[in-house]
Amino acid sequence: MTQHSFEFRSPSMSRFAGEKITFMDYHREHPWIYESLRALALDAKAQGQTRIGMMGLINQLRWSHARGSTTDEFRFNNDYCPDYARLLMATVPELAGLFETRGRKHGK
Repeated sequence: MTQHSFEFRSPSMSRFAGEKITFMDYHREHPWIYESLRALALDAKAQGQTRIGMMGLINQLRWSHARGSTTDEFRFNNDYCPDYARLLMATVPELAGLFETRGRKHGK
């Protein structure tokens, strides 16, 4: 599993099966999502993209995962999109500034 020292001041929360899960908990439990998004973002950058949307990458990941799976095991909360964008820009220097992010709302 990839370990990152990146932490959020107020992590996004989500509910899966009635249980509250922070973004960092979700990230630690699903490291393949970070690695897949990293590869997709680096590929887009290599193709000359200067700005990309995290939602587009997530939807691409959903589509490719669904094509290779016979189960509905991949669940992703869209609230984590800005967190993955920030994490990628903070941990992969080549991706700095590739995603547009907004200020965080209190409690998110």
